[in-house]
Amino acid sequence: MKKSAKLLLILSIVLMLSLSAFAIEWNFDGTSPADEWDFNGMSATQTESGLKLNIVGVDIYMSYKFDANNAFEASEYPYVAMVTKVDSTVNYGGIFFTTSSAADMGKTYSQFSVQNDGKWHGYVLDMPALSKGLWNGTMKVFRIDNINAADTEAKIVLNKVGIFKTREEAEAFIAELPSDAAEATAPSAPKEEIANYDYLTEQGISWIFDGTTTPVTDWKFTGMSGEQASDGLKLTMKADDVYMSYNLKDGQNFEAQNYPFVSIVMKVDSAVNYGGFFFKTSEAQDMGATYSNFGIKNDGQWHSYVIDMSKYPHKLWKGTLDTFRLTL
Repeated sequence: MKKSAKLLLILSIVLMLSLSAFAIEWNFDGTSPADEWDFNGMSATQTESGLKLNIVGVDIYMSYKFDANNAFEASEYPYVAMVTKVDSTVNYGGIFFTTSSAADMGKTYSQFSVQNDGKWHGYVLDMPALSKGLWNGTMKVFRIDNINAADTEAKIVLNKVGIFKTREEAEAFIAELPSDAAEATAPSAPKEEIANYDYLTEQGISWIFDGTTTPVTDWKFTGMSGEQASDGLKLTMKADDVYMSYNLKDGQNFEAQNYPFVSIVMKVDSAVNYGGFFFKTSEAQDMGATYSNFGIKNDGQWHSYVIDMSKYPHKLWKGTLDTFRLTL
């Protein structure tokens, strides 16, 4: 399979759960911290109207682990309610969960229909019915598959989600929908470009493949070659397993957790719509365990990506970075 890509790679730094007698609620308008959730195949950007979910993989979901302080009996809270907007080719999502009596998450899949018109909608889900009676026991893990099929072009914003004792409480929770005006004022990803590639700055470390800034010889290419052009590296694929890797030099090493965002500008013309990162740090020596996939727009046009490495489930983006590898 032949693929071609031109890319600009920048690694940059960008410096509630409420359990009451009646409901468990997460309000993603800034009230509930998003970092209590784990995100797979996507990252989350906080806006005033909710979490903007940025698709970086093909299997996307967000999950929450309960502990002894906030776990509850599922049978006492049968209704899940959420407010979200979805612009996608996919028109269904799913809930997965584990409880003290339902340990196999795969068996708990509970599908629900999604209105995928890019507008705000509220949903009330009867979990005992959707889960075919498995919604009982002490809740351990609650997982939302916002859409339950691959769509790297999907645009999803989640305003809030809650778990309720009565349908009336659930319907009251979704009665008021947010305004799109709030989302429009959300902070955007940083756009600073760093000209000096060969030392770490307060903003980040960058590789700019414009032919003058970053020497291509600093990178090792496997299964492909890199031809320097004025607007980037033209990568010619020669094998099935293709990647480019960089071993950080003295003076470039940094603590990965302090630099969580990878930013890329590239264009890809290919049948494949995803790529991945591998890396090695002082705390993550097994590079195979660090695989972090992300979705690619493969239409041959220029696109930019901002990927939050700290949100991948393996939680290995920490320690002093030694090797960074990009797979296309």
